[in-house]
Amino acid sequence: LDQLQDVVAWAQHLDFPITALGAGSNLLISDLGIAGLVICTRRWRFSRFDPELGQVTAAAGEPLPSLAWKAAKRGWRGLEWAVGIPGTVGGA
Repeated sequence: LDQLQDVVAWAQHLDFPITALGAGSNLLISDLGIAGLVICTRRWRFSRFDPELGQVTAAAGEPLPSLAWKAAKRGWRGLEWAVGIPGTVGGA
């Protein structure tokens, strides 16, 4: 997190555009590329289930199918739609 904050501050100082990308499913990029700083969230994987609040917290790189299965194994409903989506929480 510290490194991310440092690099974002650096890019902002230089007026670089900042683009965040997930796993890249359903993504097309021009042959010219993407200008500025590109942050890939693919490896940001984390999920926490709080049964007391009935709340799920998930990082942008958490795969949707994985999160849906984790919820189902706990008996939680509402993420059934995500089982077949080949993307991440950040992309959704």
